[in-house]
Amino acid sequence: MTAAVVPHGTANVRRHVGDAGTDLVDGHRRDIRSLDCRVELVHVGLVMLAMMDLHRASVDRRLEGIGGVWKVWKGECHVLVSLGSGSGSSSSSIEGRGPERDGGALYRISNRGIQRAMIRSMQPLMRVIDANANRAREGLRVLEDAARFCLEDVQLTTQAKTLRHRVTEVVRLLGPSNLLDSRDTPGDVGTAVATESESTRHGHRSVVAASGKRVGEALRSIEEAAKVTRPGLAPELERIRYAVYELEQSVLLGLTGTIPADWSVCLLLTESACRKPWEHVIAGAIEGGVDCIQVREKSMSMKQLAERTTAVIDIARPAGVEVIVNDHVDVAIATGADGVHLGQDDLSPASARSICGHSLLIGSSTHSLEEAADAVGQDVDYIGVGCMFSSRLKPGLQASSTPLLEELVRAHPDLPHLAIGGICRDNIEEVINAGGRAVAVCHGICDAEDPAGAAAHLSEAIHAARLEQESS
Repeated sequence: MTAAVVPHGTANVRRHVGDAGTDLVDGHRRDIRSLDCRVELVHVGLVMLAMMDLHRASVDRRLEGIGGVWKVWKGECHVLVSLGSGSGSSSSSIEGRGPERDGGALYRISNRGIQRAMIRSMQPLMRVIDANANRAREGLRVLEDAARFCLEDVQLTTQAKTLRHRVTEVVRLLGPSNLLDSRDTPGDVGTAVATESESTRHGHRSVVAASGKRVGEALRSIEEAAKVTRPGLAPELERIRYAVYELEQSVLLGLTGTIPADWSVCLLLTESACRKPWEHVIAGAIEGGVDCIQVREKSMSMKQLAERTTAVIDIARPAGVEVIVNDHVDVAIATGADGVHLGQDDLSPASARSICGHSLLIGSSTHSLEEAADAVGQDVDYIGVGCMFSSRLKPGLQASSTPLLEELVRAHPDLPHLAIGGICRDNIEEVINAGGRAVAVCHGICDAEDPAGAAAHLSEAIHAARLEQESS
C-alpha cells in the first residue's frame, strides 16, 4: 500500500471497497508535513490519516472501510480508516523517506508512534488544557490557604480542597501523559509576557480576588478545549467553575473587615468632577494603580446611588479594587460594597458597626487629633485625615496642611489612614514627607486629561515611600 504527496485539491473520501480509488486527506504536522516523496504504508489496524500528518496525501490502494470523518479545526478533515492486510506483512509501522533537501531521512512510526502522532495533532489544545489546569490548581491552593490560615474556616477550606481535587480528577480523565507530552515550557511564548499589575498585590483580598479570577478564566479555557477533545467532561468543568465563583465570593466576604484597609491610592469618584465619562476615569484609575474607589455622589437619590455603586463594583472587583460607599451604610450593605465612609455629621461609626458588624470596612473623616482619638474608640478600620490642601470638593473647609498628618501618624502609627484634600501630583511629596502612606484623591485623577497617568504617578510615589520606610 503506497501513498504520495499530491498538489492541493478537493478532499474526496470514497466509501466503496473493491475498486482502486484515490482518497485525498487534508492534514498537517509541522515537523514532517513537507514530505514530497512516496510513503510506504505497511499493515496497521486503525489509522487516522490526517492525524498521521500526511499533507495532501493520496492513498492508491483499496480501503477496507471508512470508520468516520471527524472535523476538529475548520477546513481540516480527519478520516479514520481501516487499512487492509494486502501486503501480508505483520509489521505495524509507517515508513517514509523525506525529500532530498533533508538528506532523504527515513521516517518510521510504530503502533505506539501512531498513537503519539495522533496526540501531536491535538497538541495545541492539549497545551491549552495543561497550562490552564496548572493555573486552576495553583489558584485554588491560594483560595484554600486564605480560607485555612486567614479565616481559619474549616468549611471553606474543605470546599477549596474538594474543588482542587475535582480539577485533578478531570485532568486524569483527559490523560495526564498526553498533557505532559504536549508540554513545551521553553517554547511557550506566553511565559515571556507579563503585565505590571501581575507583580503587585495590595493586601490579602487583592491576592484572593486575583486568584479567584485566574481560576475561573482557566476553567473556562479548559472547558472550551474539552468540548473538542472530551465533550463529556465539559458539563463537569462548568459545574466546577460555578462552584469556584461561589467559593471566591465566600472567601472575599469573610476577609472583608478582618484585614486592615491597606490602600495606597483611593479614588474619590464624583461624576461632576470628571473631565471624561466616569467609566473612562475608573478604567484609567485602575490601570494606573488605584486600589480603592469611594463612590461619593452627594446629589444622587438612594436608588441612583445603589445603581452607580453596583456598576462601579462590576468594574472594580474583577481587578481586585475595593469599593467604599460614602455616607450610606444601607447602600453599602445592599450592594455588597466593601465598606462605608462616614463624615462627622453622619451616622457614628459605633452605630454603623452595630448594623453591619464586621461585614464592612468602616472609615471616618477626621480633622483633629481629638476626632481621630474618638474614631479609634469606635472601632474604625481607617481614618480620613484632612483637609491637606485647598480642595474644590470641600471649598469651605480650612486646609490643615501637613502638620496634622504628622501628629496623627505619630499618635496612631498602626492605624490605616487616607490623607485627603487637594492632593495631586504637584504636592504628593509634601504628603509623603509628612508621613502619609495612603491618599484619597478626587480632582487630581477625575479632572486629569490622563487619569491613568495621574493615578500611576501618585501610586508610584506612595509605593516608593513605603519601600523606603520598610527598608530603613
